[in-house]
Amino acid sequence: MTTRPDYLRYLESATRAEFEDRLRSEGYSVHTEELYGGVQFDLVARKGTKGIAYEFKAGRSPKSGREDLERLQRAAKEAGFEFHIVVVNPPPRVSIEIENLASQLHEHMIESFPDELDRLSTHTSISGVCDLDISDIRVGSGEIRVTGVGTVDVDLQYGSNVDEGSVSGDAFPFYFKAVLSADGVLRQVEELTVDTSSFYE
Repeated sequence: MTTRPDYLRYLESATRAEFEDRLRSEGYSVHTEELYGGVQFDLVARKGTKGIAYEFKAGRSPKSGREDLERLQRAAKEAGFEFHIVVVNPPPRVSIEIENLASQLHEHMIESFPDELDRLSTHTSISGVCDLDISDIRVGSGEIRVTGVGTVDVDLQYGSNVDEGSVSGDAFPFYFKAVLSADGVLRQVEELTVDTSSFYE
């Protein structure tokens, strides 16, 4: 059994409540979770001889399969109702960017070289940090706490002499938790973990 995320259930519930209020304001009597012909509709609205059956779905709703929707449609037709499917789309994800954070994390990694990267070659160097994706940001009194992921680009050099030997490039994802000042200056990196598992595959 697949459990839907709570926010999808909330979206369906909130949208259904909006429809109930609007339909009642238009003079409809509104009933939820009603059975007709052994099929349950999310919402049924009636006014005079007119009836409308509604099905709300968000994301991969348990009742979003084609056969289920066809069964709902047949039941609505047999009951003399119009049948409406309301698709509830989650709001788009907000992209968060903090100016110069990538370059500051780059400098931090050079100064506090991650062991995971140091073990990859005789002379590992970090060439850049990119593709930051901030998943959580909390603004407090005089500080900003951020959590996210990113990609670190590295040059891997093999050989005892830094001026000799073969060099190859690679990139690895990393996870970080950091504290910034109110004006975006990196104060502390509380956690930084680089996933180098792909190197050994």
